[in-house]
Amino acid sequence: MGGAGQDGKVVALDAVRARRRFIALAEASESWRQTRASFALSGIEVTDDDAERAGRMLAGVISLEDVYAEIRREAGLQGVE
Repeated sequence: MGGAGQDGKVVALDAVRARRRFIALAEASESWRQTRASFALSGIEVTDDDAERAGRMLAGVISLEDVYAEIRREAGLQGVE
């Protein structure tokens, strides 16, 4: 069973639940809260996508290098070091 995501794509409920768990994990982390506050002081808004990434990294699902690669890919900077 699934539903339509914000971009109109069908999203499995398991994927939505996993995303929420990773976001909750990040929000429970003092390090993440401090990082988010630091960004806010600099005028940079942190999104749920950022929190999900942080949660996946905290859970050991992805590495910091994977996070960098995702950010570069989303920004259209693939192949840029």
